[in-house]
Amino acid sequence: MAWTLFNQFRKIFIESNIFGTRVPMKFDLKFMISLIIIPVFWVLLHYISGYYKNPYHKSRLTELGKTIGITLLGVAIMFFALILNDIVASHRNYYESVSVLFFLQLILTYIPRVTLTSITISRIQKGIIGFNTLIIGGNGRAIQVTRDLQSQKRLSGNRIIGFISTNNNSRNLAGKYLKKLGTVNNLKEVIIKYNIEEVIIAIESTEQEAISDIINKLNETHVTIKTIPSLYDILTGRVKMNTIYGTPLIQITHELIPPWQASIKQIIDSIISLFALILL
Repeated sequence: MAWTLFNQFRKIFIESNIFGTRVPMKFDLKFMISLIIIPVFWVLLHYISGYYKNPYHKSRLTELGKTIGITLLGVAIMFFALILNDIVASHRNYYESVSVLFFLQLILTYIPRVTLTSITISRIQKGIIGFNTLIIGGNGRAIQVTRDLQSQKRLSGNRIIGFISTNNNSRNLAGKYLKKLGTVNNLKEVIIKYNIEEVIIAIESTEQEAISDIINKLNETHVTIKTIPSLYDILTGRVKMNTIYGTPLIQITHELIPPWQASIKQIIDSIISLFALILL
């Protein structure tokens, strides 16, 4: 839609002024091919940026920033590839073309996105969409996190299935509020059995020696990992926290590189593999 409207702008406001007569828009084969190639180009750009990952965990403000950035990049590429050879009366026409294409692309991309994101957030807060959540820890911190998540008017989407303890000797005070599903030793089995999507680590300070074993086991899964920061981490600003309606949590990422780098690496790997298969 953005590309079609942009071409209408070029014909009516730029080319018609240059030639002194109304220039009609041609829906020829070249234009029809562009209607296939250009949307694929935009989807590829947004895929590389990592936009399509974690569709249920999006911030509308962050989404706006990413959309603006990718739109700027895409329009810059299209300017040198498609617009630079246009017949223009002055360089002002280039600025007009780039500005119109940018705002058309941005508006027609972001409005549907923010609408879908708002609907999704509303469905999560109403409990229509939820994520099976496992609490690791069986005492005070686990109980506090559970109470915080379950007492909010606007739900965070966390459907707490139960908890696991760090060892069989734990007092497991959380057993009064949640079902015990096992221990850290069978963590992966519990995640698979109950289709766990998010894990919140809420162990006590006396159980910190178990954290490395827990993280190592979770890294072999694809769950979202969150944990409670220590007071020292909060005061020194060493962690970036996500607040679930008053409950400060650190999200631990599986990814060693940013999503856009991982996407580019995946594309390059696929291209090299394809050529290698042909050659070998």
